[in-house]
Amino acid sequence: MSDEITVAQIKQFGNTFRQKFQQRTSKWLSTSEVKHIKGKETTFESISPTDDVEDINTQFPDTPIGETKYGRRTVKTKGAHTARLVDPTDVVRIITDPTSAITSSLAAMMGRKVDKRAFAAAFGTAYEGEEGETPVAFPAANVIAAGGDGLTLTKLMDAKEIFDNRDIPDDNRYVGITGSQLRNLLNTTEIKNSDYNNIKALVNGQVNHFLGFTFMRFSQSVMPLDENNYRRIPVWYKGALGCAINEDIKIRIDMLPTKSYAKQIYIRMDNGWGRIDDDLILEMKCVEAA
Repeated sequence: MSDEITVAQIKQFGNTFRQKFQQRTSKWLSTSEVKHIKGKETTFESISPTDDVEDINTQFPDTPIGETKYGRRTVKTKGAHTARLVDPTDVVRIITDPTSAITSSLAAMMGRKVDKRAFAAAFGTAYEGEEGETPVAFPAANVIAAGGDGLTLTKLMDAKEIFDNRDIPDDNRYVGITGSQLRNLLNTTEIKNSDYNNIKALVNGQVNHFLGFTFMRFSQSVMPLDENNYRRIPVWYKGALGCAINEDIKIRIDMLPTKSYAKQIYIRMDNGWGRIDDDLILEMKCVEAA
């Protein structure tokens, strides 16, 4: 029996369960390359650009044969699951059966788990090579230093310059933020003076654009801190991460005879994440006020 269920037992309580606010869905999935697979791992293939075009200086020259640079990143999947029990004795003592509210809360928790895995893959070790056994650390050249500041206009312009110089397309560029980085932006002098109207939708929790980036707000519980307690802000182009899904989030509700016919709410998933293109993702370190 849940130790918390007694707080809801009838004694002038309401007839519904109010969900505490939380990030409810994954925000990485819609901006990543997703594969539904059967098996423990999959690969994401790529071709790197080359510039080995030869000028023609004579008649009937030999045909130049260049080399195609292939890349392969491997992503392995892992299951995750949890469950909650609802004791039948408790159900008759409270006004509303909590099954629906518990189910919704578990689904939200799984959505956050998906994003935690995505963040770990974004800044962690990727694996490449024919067998996927060659580790690839996050490139130091892709890190924009904290510099003792939070999110600044200069850092955003640095990120834009890096992407521009890599010929990354102008659309589908994203920046992940928390409420702290949003506050940094709104306190920026340049934005206060001229561009506030262009990002004011962020204040209302809406996705909006600035400097060619779409901002996505994540829960602080999802977005990681580094060893110096700097917030690790991701700046990425759509498809920087790959997600392999063996099993989508599934929920099963059963009555357990061995637990006095308590109701079990069970949830599981099986997926994996990997950084599949280093050129498409940056890490922007930001100081946050304690």
